[in-house]
Parts: sequence; C-alpha cells; structure tokens
Amino acid sequence: MPSQRVSTVAQISYDKLSEAGCKYIVFDKDNTITAPYKQEYFSAEVKSAVLENQHFETSDMAVISNSAGCSNYDPDYKKAVEAESKLGISFIRHQ
Repeated sequence: MPSQRVSTVAQISYDKLSEAGCKYIVFDKDNTITAPYKQEYFSAEVKSAVLENQHFETSDMAVISNSAGCSNYDPDYKKAVEAESKLGISFIRHQ
C-alpha cells in the first residue's frame, strides 16, 4: 500500500492488505527479503512474515530481482531456480 511505510516486511499489515482487496504480493529480493546476492532470508522473522502470514499463500506471492531471474544477470535463470528452492517462493523471470 503506497500509503504505508515499514522498515521490514515483517511489519507489513497483511490483514489490512487483504481487507483492502489485495490478492497478490510481489517482493523485491535484495535488501528487502534477503541481503544482496544471498539466498537466505534476512531473519527468521522476515521468513515467517513471508511464508507463514495468515492472509496470502506462497502461490499468491512472487519475488522480482535485478539479480536472480533477470536475464541480464542470470541468463539461464539458475540463480532464480536456486533462490526459489531455498526461499520457497517463485521468482519472476524478466529482462
């Protein structure tokens, strides 16, 4: 929600997003759910907020990154596949 600002995805009000009619969530990877170029969540709290929130299934979420999944940096999408496996959430493939 553009009117909200939080310092970590663990502070997102997923119930308010759901109540407002939000059906899908797209996260940025680096500096949002992971450290740059890492394939692990910043913390257990961030992991829980993404994977265990009560309002959105992982099938309703995705990650976009200018590293993993970006054809300029990850031309064969191996980094996206690895990140999906480690993080448990789909990555958007793009140029």
